[in-house]
Amino acid sequence: MFDSILEETASILPNRTLLWHYRSRHEDLIAFSNSYIYKNELITFPGSAISKKDTGVEYYKVADGVYKDRCNVPEAKKCVELIIEHIENHPDLSLGIIAFSEKQQSTIEQVLYEYRELHPEYEWFFDENKDEPFFIKNLENVQGDERDTIIFSICYAKNNRGIMLMNFGPLGKQGGERRLNVAVTRAKINIKLVGSIEPTDIDLVRAKSDGAKLLRYYIEFAMKGSSTLPQRHMESLDNRDEFCGCVYDFLISKGYKVSRNIGCSDYKMDLAVEHPKKSGTYIAGIECDGENYSAARTAREREHLRPQILKNMGWNMYRVWSTAWIKNPADEQDKLLAFINECMKNNPREMTIGIDEKYDVPVETILEEKTTVQINNNATNPYGFDYYVVANWYDAPQNYNARNEERIADVINYILSIEQPMHMDLLYQRIAGLFEREKATSVVRNNVDYVIKRQMKSAVIIKDNFISRADMTEIKVRVSEIITEAARKVEHIAIPEIEKAMMTIADYTLGINETDLKVETARNFGFERMGPKVSKAMNDAFISLLKSGKIKIIDEKVHIVEEV
Repeated sequence: MFDSILEETASILPNRTLLWHYRSRHEDLIAFSNSYIYKNELITFPGSAISKKDTGVEYYKVADGVYKDRCNVPEAKKCVELIIEHIENHPDLSLGIIAFSEKQQSTIEQVLYEYRELHPEYEWFFDENKDEPFFIKNLENVQGDERDTIIFSICYAKNNRGIMLMNFGPLGKQGGERRLNVAVTRAKINIKLVGSIEPTDIDLVRAKSDGAKLLRYYIEFAMKGSSTLPQRHMESLDNRDEFCGCVYDFLISKGYKVSRNIGCSDYKMDLAVEHPKKSGTYIAGIECDGENYSAARTAREREHLRPQILKNMGWNMYRVWSTAWIKNPADEQDKLLAFINECMKNNPREMTIGIDEKYDVPVETILEEKTTVQINNNATNPYGFDYYVVANWYDAPQNYNARNEERIADVINYILSIEQPMHMDLLYQRIAGLFEREKATSVVRNNVDYVIKRQMKSAVIIKDNFISRADMTEIKVRVSEIITEAARKVEHIAIPEIEKAMMTIADYTLGINETDLKVETARNFGFERMGPKVSKAMNDAFISLLKSGKIKIIDEKVHIVEEV
């Protein structure tokens, strides 16, 4: 018997090692699995906060926890306490609860039900119509579910007689370590591990299963951090990268507190400058063109992907070039100091709270295959479509003398200049950080709608819930550069943009039929399968082209109607 379909197909399908991970907003959320499960092959990225409550992995010890009747009631009560704390402190963040067993899941559900009966003021949080609704699940059925925060109840503890039995339910079965790995990688921002035991309570001699042993290591990791992970025997980068050492010495001489080679995986931040007044926060990240720089496999990885990920992780990034530093050290040093001072003065990255830059759009586990990287180039983008670029609100030109409404209008105008035509939902998501919100809440939506109505009524056009600037003269087709993930949901792509893609493809592929045209258009937008929503969008665009007389069908082939 196989535990999963994946196991059953392992003998006939090729294995691929997935390398890049940047869904998690804190490196500790993947560092443990990377070390114990993935053999340190994942490339992960450090965040700009050294330590911050409600991020990374935290351990909550329940002093009076006891394992009785296959459940742990004190732990369940602690979970409910943390749920309420989450609602009050982070109401915009999604939340899920994972229990080690079905019995503990039921216990938590019962305790929460009783609390909700007495406190109806919290009912709004449990609305099942949310994009990421609250859930309580167990180790066996949680695969595929992700939330911003996960509360994880271990349940197993000493009994009333103070005896710790080495029985860990599904974790103690074959493949238990995989179940644990799935569970501890469900959070995007924070895991709160709730337990009633110390790591040493799990006797490695008596606990025979790999899952139980891994649990002991995970509890220790949650309590003490990445220092507990097995150390890889590698020569220190501190000793190898002399140029980085020179920059480090210079910053130290100017009174800054600087850390070197920050990160848990093979990627390291060369230098991280700590904020002098905000403990636990890095004000700037500095990359030198040394060991880490040259370790990137491609220029695209080094110049585009990596900087964007680090920016999304909260870093203010600066690169120091060795040739310029050696040729004109005084000027380069002044530029570096000016950058750090500007970061301390403005510190715009603090307006977000560790959430992905796309806000309501979850940051999936973006990964690259070890053997091939599916990138749109001339072979996979033969039509020469533009690549979709995501606008960041904080990159907009800032006029600090402007009124709030004018400043918001300027940011909207900047975002539209990059992403128009764009769906209103995407605009709300892009600009949420300006309002110090993690997601497109009603506050964000109402303010944006108000500013558009008051300040931009004649400057923008809104049609079918898509917005563009009034001076837009041409719609461009934008496709995802990494075609393993669609840049946008299909409902966020304007029908006129799909129409233009179809026209281009039909012109390029003479004699294409209707079905193939729709499939090829969808594929170029990043959709490999024609689900109901994708099919509807492609069909709507195709019918619109027919009705407008831009195309016609002759002998079941699509022909473009030449303009007279």
